[in-house]
Amino acid sequence: MGAPSCFYLSPLPLILSPLLYPFSHLAVDAAAPALLHSLIVSTPTDQPAPVPNPYQTEPSPEGTNSSPAGNDPARAAVINPDNPPWGLPAAVGVLCASLALLVFVPVFIVIPYVFWRGVNMQTLGEFLQTDKTAILLSLLATLPVHLLTLALVWAVVTGMGKRPFWSTLGWSWSPRIGLWSSVGIALGLYALGILIFKIFGDQETALVRLLNSSAAARYSIVVLATLTAPLVEE
Repeated sequence: MGAPSCFYLSPLPLILSPLLYPFSHLAVDAAAPALLHSLIVSTPTDQPAPVPNPYQTEPSPEGTNSSPAGNDPARAAVINPDNPPWGLPAAVGVLCASLALLVFVPVFIVIPYVFWRGVNMQTLGEFLQTDKTAILLSLLATLPVHLLTLALVWAVVTGMGKRPFWSTLGWSWSPRIGLWSSVGIALGLYALGILIFKIFGDQETALVRLLNSSAAARYSIVVLATLTAPLVEE
């Protein structure tokens, strides 16, 4: 039977370890600076470069973002109604378009009635001025004209929804003229109209003829003159 395997190990380390132990700390102290230096050198000092964000936008020179004024309250607040963002060509274009609507929309509404009545070209002018239904249709055609004009004005003023409508127009109560001042001005103008009527008498005008054509025409004029005409005019 052979000897245990542990007997084949050399006993020299066991014999020398008590003798070398007092000097072991010297070896550790000598190796510590080299180990510390290797740790410092191997430690990266440079920070990794940041990954660019493709969705980040550069700030504008004014210090604001590039979003439209309708989404940026800071830019929307500085809109000056006396210096509107649209130019003269846009204003002239809106004016010409409103006049074209005022001419052509009533024509397209009244013409079918004219053909239905069989009116010839010689008597067309007199028919349009005397027929109660034709007069009423021409008045009712003013409502879509006003609505289309308001839609066009809204598109230009707001830039298709990018700017606020009322503040861009500067439409608000004046600090000097309030509600009661406006009521007083309206009453004053009404009194002035009565005075002019008393001085110059009753003279038949195109508006008077429209009012006298029928009760429906009078009610239509009242509704248009109260609700849509002042807004479109402004």
